[in-house]
Amino acid sequence: MFLEKLKIKIEQWNPYSKLFTYFFLLLSLLFIHNYFKMILYFFILISIVSLSNRSIESYLTRIWSQKWFYIALTIICLISGLNVLNSVIIVLRVMCFEIIILTIYESISFHDLCHILESLLEPVRKLYLHPRTVTFYFISVLYFFPILIEELEQINKQKRKTKSFYFRFYLRCNLFLMAFQNTIKRLRTWKQTLEKQSYFLYNKRTFYKKMEFHIFDIGMLIFSILTFIFIV
Repeated sequence: MFLEKLKIKIEQWNPYSKLFTYFFLLLSLLFIHNYFKMILYFFILISIVSLSNRSIESYLTRIWSQKWFYIALTIICLISGLNVLNSVIIVLRVMCFEIIILTIYESISFHDLCHILESLLEPVRKLYLHPRTVTFYFISVLYFFPILIEELEQINKQKRKTKSFYFRFYLRCNLFLMAFQNTIKRLRTWKQTLEKQSYFLYNKRTFYKKMEFHIFDIGMLIFSILTFIFIV
């Protein structure tokens, strides 16, 4: 009975609460400087991501497919003069950052995210900026990394196998450039679609979805804030 009620609450998780929860988790990443806090943070993150009805295995599989990137990042950190502890913490930070961004991308719909950011960025009108324009560029930056990962996954499925190390390195560089170009192209297409829908005009948009706050939403917000305070 409890699990059924919890599942209903998760499905009704307010997008505002969800976004701010992940925001405080991202903010907490900046203040992690030891293994204990990093391990504790990782388990907290996995628990919250699980509440978003996301598959942890899919995220870990994605991270494993990018193992060479994380190995290269570790080597760069060590070469730059950082000790092993700080190098590992930086790599784990990047992994957690990737998981959070992917979770936001997959668990909060585009329309909900637009509505939330438009309302939060309303004060930028005083700076003679339009909230929707700022929202578009903010979401473009937020979505860039997940879309790039999607493009890399699609291209990797079609890549040719070869035993030559140098050719494989050359091929991976070309695949990354191809994925980067496809990501930019998708963002441009998205902008053109929004322009055709008159998104950037100053007219008022109607948002029909009703967002309500429940005890679960408040609890998740308080939990994320307490996590941030504990880590700081």
